[in-house]
Amino acid sequence: MHGLAELGARRRRRALAATAALAGVVVVALAIATPSQAATRECFLLANCTPVIGPWVVVPALDSPPVPAGVTVGCPDSDDLLLAVGSDYELAGAGTPPPDVTRFMPGPGIGLINGGNAFFFAISMSHTAASFRPHVGCVPQPGGQPATAGQSGSDRVRTREVALHPSRTTKAGHHCRPGERLVRGSAGVLFHRDRPPTARELRDVEVTHRHGKARVRARVRTGASVGDRERVTLQILAVCVR
Repeated sequence: MHGLAELGARRRRRALAATAALAGVVVVALAIATPSQAATRECFLLANCTPVIGPWVVVPALDSPPVPAGVTVGCPDSDDLLLAVGSDYELAGAGTPPPDVTRFMPGPGIGLINGGNAFFFAISMSHTAASFRPHVGCVPQPGGQPATAGQSGSDRVRTREVALHPSRTTKAGHHCRPGERLVRGSAGVLFHRDRPPTARELRDVEVTHRHGKARVRARVRTGASVGDRERVTLQILAVCVR
């Protein structure tokens, strides 16, 4: 009887160990399959699609009022022979709930597409700073002709980029072209590298921006870890209309 009891105990221990190992595998699998690490789908179901990866963009923690982050990503063709059609993004360092990331499609054009640039805007939904990296899928313009833009009333996004350096306060502005009216503005702090900003780097970025009748103004204060070993820029976006 004693031998049977010991055999039953060994079997129970082996079953518990196998259950724990299986649970560990499931946890690892879930960790691997997080949205920020999943394959992006900017070229999903698009023929002759060229994927373009943008920089990491800082999304400031939720504040009052909230500070949205913006960035533009262009297709690799200066003559607008490629159209920015597909889009996706990665998230890093996000709290709960994660930031809301949307793509602004200025239109009109083919559908709501107007050229080779895509514009992303994000706003934090929690008190944790985060970052996102936009992805764009670019396809050839039908007929090989440049995408037309400039119809009356269509929005245009004008951008300006300024280099950032460690432990500095940078102020910059941007405006629309003659004959255009500023309707809104945004700005983003961009890390031009493969890995996302660290928690310390996110803490070392303070960005605010506002727009008046004619100009978008942005202010960034950086800590010692921002731009010390990599390229970091401020991109200002002015959304304009004729």
